[in-house]
Amino acid sequence: MVVPAITDPGGMMPVPLCGCVPVVADTAPGSFNCDVDQIEALIGPLTSAIIVAHVAGEPADIRAIVALADRHGLPLIEDCAQAHGASMDGKPLGAYGTAAAFSTMWGKHHSTGGQGGVVFSRDAALIDQVRTAADRGKPSGSTIPAGRNAIASLNFNQDELASAIGRAQLSRLPDIVDRRRVFVEELRIRLDDEPAVELPEVPTGAQPSWWFLRVRYHGIEGWDKERFAAALAAERVPVNATYAALPHTYEWFRERRVFGASGFPWTATEYRGDPDRQFPCPNATAAIADHMVLQVMESWGAAEAELIATAIEKVVTVARGG
Repeated sequence: MVVPAITDPGGMMPVPLCGCVPVVADTAPGSFNCDVDQIEALIGPLTSAIIVAHVAGEPADIRAIVALADRHGLPLIEDCAQAHGASMDGKPLGAYGTAAAFSTMWGKHHSTGGQGGVVFSRDAALIDQVRTAADRGKPSGSTIPAGRNAIASLNFNQDELASAIGRAQLSRLPDIVDRRRVFVEELRIRLDDEPAVELPEVPTGAQPSWWFLRVRYHGIEGWDKERFAAALAAERVPVNATYAALPHTYEWFRERRVFGASGFPWTATEYRGDPDRQFPCPNATAAIADHMVLQVMESWGAAEAELIATAIEKVVTVARGG
């Protein structure tokens, strides 16, 4: 199964937990999202599905990826954990693929209070299977055979309180996303002439929802990205020097620690691929190295954009010896 290089571990771990072997697609150059060329290079006779993540609420090249999946007859799963309310050509992200997954944990645009999530699909039979998996394998719907438990699974149900919070928060989602967009565009205007930092370009037809904002740092002599980010943090700008979300470099993936020391599913007798295959992903590595991450809050607007732009300009001036 093809998976993205830059993603939360939760976007990749379910693949081996379901007995499938993940193969990692590099990102597009200068981006946190993979594109169609990187995915296509990995498609082969063992490929069973494609997962595409819309990282930080930035739409991936979803139109081209859908065409690729259709051409190869592969299911497409959209990871929309950070992309609530984002769209491409007026169509919501999550509505392009065979299925989509949304996180509703406390920090997301749309929250159910603690941890939680939503799966969307237009395939009724698939949704029946999802409900069965979410409720300890108990049959759900007419397409699932009768019986006490159809499969072995855990309890992923949300309780009534979480659902009530989620319903209330869902009504606020359009306003939350609009505020985030206004803030980012105001910040873009104020930093348009500052060569030390660069905000991401928005593709034609795309409407990001900006869970966070990646900021490319072009470098000032004597000031590496970590020093620059630390100076911004001292100015009370909520910025992280890096977004090191490369699960294929983590110990669990490198050591194949999914089901104890068994190495499964890489060691499955049915698997005909290379269990030791490596995924260097130079574009993803370079993007992580070049970018800082600015947190985006739903209550922010033009005033906060002005404060943050002023802080960035102040740090740039100091870094340049002014």
